[in-house]
Amino acid sequence: MTKFSFRLERLLDHRRNEEQAAKDHYLQSRAKRIDLEHDIEGVRGIREKSLGRIASNLRERMDLELYLQRLEDESRALHSALGVLVDEEHRARELWLKAKQDADALDKLRENEYAEWVKEANKKEQEALDEWATMRRAA
Repeated sequence: MTKFSFRLERLLDHRRNEEQAAKDHYLQSRAKRIDLEHDIEGVRGIREKSLGRIASNLRERMDLELYLQRLEDESRALHSALGVLVDEEHRARELWLKAKQDADALDKLRENEYAEWVKEANKKEQEALDEWATMRRAA
C-alpha cells in the first residue's frame, strides 16, 4: 500500500508557520499593551500618593504642583501610546485570525484527502482479500 502524500503539504507547512508568526506578533502586541497599562496604573498610584502629601511652605507647594503637572503630562502621553498599542493589537489579532483561517482551510483539505485515501486503501485491501478468498476456495 502506498504512503499518504498530501500534494499541498509544503504550502500547509508554510501557512502554519505564518499563523504561528502572526500569533506571536499578536501576543507580543498584547504584552506591550498590558505593560503600558501597568505603567499607567503606577503613575496613577504615584499621583494619588503625591496628592496626599502636605506642603509645609510655598516652595514645597510649588514643587509639588510642578511634580503633579509632570505626572499628569506623563499620564496623557501614556494614554496616547495606549491608544496606538490597542490599535496595533487589534490589527495583529485580525492578521492572526486571517492566517489561522487560511491554515485551517488547508488543514481541512488535507483531512478530506486523507479520508479519501483511507477509503480507497480500504477498498483496495478488501478487493485483495476477496480475490485471495476466491482463489483459496477454488483450490
